Amino acid sequence: MYNSGIVHLDAGTTLQSYDKERMLAYSDLRFKIIFWYRFIYKVERNFFKRITSVICFSYALLVAYLIAFLKCEWKILHARYEAMQDAVNYIRSAAFKKIDPII
Repeated sequence: MYNSGIVHLDAGTTLQSYDKERMLAYSDLRFKIIFWYRFIYKVERNFFKRITSVICFSYALLVAYLIAFLKCEWKILHARYEAMQDAVNYIRSAAFKKIDPII
């Protein structure tokens, strides 16, 4: 309702669109890496299918990095790099290893 006196406390409205894009690039890539590792790579038992999934995922990452590089979006590139590091650190953590395996 307009003029109701209610204040909307959405923290996302204070971020500029470029900061939102950077945060989105970070969270999106971090999630994709963790999801790919847990539900695709780790579940697959066939060696050749595993290698194929690594090649395909690496290609997708390379294209994402290349596009950001060609657009000269250095902060986005840095956010993606941080996301990759954080995802790998999380995958290696004890908290991730405690999660029940996928059957």
